[in-house]
Amino acid sequence: MTADQPPTHLLDGLNLAYWAGLPPTLRVPLGVMVALLERGDRPHAVFDASTQYQLPPDEQPCCAALLESPFATQVPSGESADGYLLAMAADAGACVISRDRFREFRRKYRAVTRNPQRRLDGTVRDDQIFVPGTDLVAALPASAEQGWARGFSQQGPQGLAAP
Repeated sequence: MTADQPPTHLLDGLNLAYWAGLPPTLRVPLGVMVALLERGDRPHAVFDASTQYQLPPDEQPCCAALLESPFATQVPSGESADGYLLAMAADAGACVISRDRFREFRRKYRAVTRNPQRRLDGTVRDDQIFVPGTDLVAALPASAEQGWARGFSQQGPQGLAAP
């Protein structure tokens, strides 16, 4: 993704990680990102500063690699990931994928938070990820490593050149 190509979909990374239950897993955000990339969309995940500490130990290397890619951002400790995500969505005209209701930011970002075409939620059921607002149905990767290998490499997802 380059500066002249803003994201089309912003993922509330840690929120999505909880869609499959406890413990949170990168399998969900990676599955959504890869499915969107395969459709030609431009996803970008935003993660809370505490994300790596909440994930299972075997997913932490994958999380670190994702955070070094141009397809994810981790907000600094003490900053609101929700505020960062919504500001980025407002600036880019992007949709937000999250189950969060963003109550604290409803007034400031109402064009995103109150628009059902821009704030999309989803679910995981029977090893499938569903995001109805995008008509996305994707297989839940068996592991974070599998999700990473399916769509990301040193050159970026699906062979796309990283900026």
